[in-house]
Amino acid sequence: MDWTVPVEDMRQELRRALEGVDLWDGRVCVLQVTDAVNSFVRVRALVSAPDAPRLWDLRCLVREHLVDWLRRREPGALPQVRVNALAAAVPSGDVRGRGDHDPDARVFGESVDGEERVKAFGGN
Repeated sequence: MDWTVPVEDMRQELRRALEGVDLWDGRVCVLQVTDAVNSFVRVRALVSAPDAPRLWDLRCLVREHLVDWLRRREPGALPQVRVNALAAAVPSGDVRGRGDHDPDARVFGESVDGEERVKAFGGN
């Protein structure tokens, strides 16, 4: 997540998402910031269920719910680097990466080995 993620609000939303869901056994409902490095914070939601199949379904339900909640309520808290990096890498008006800029060089061209991969994958 972006540093702007409202952790306590997200924690409360996790609790709301679990209440009334028969997959949840009521034992564990925890949201933690497990890492904070560079441009991101990593958030982990822990939940519990009576058995592994229901836990899998509950975890999927929780992820989908929290992603939807973030997109609607806190879109700025979603990771922004991919979009910003792409916007900075592609010249204005050149959304497909044509022209003098080679978007693959951005990924592969940071080293001698990377330059070789650019040639190999680019057919040059």
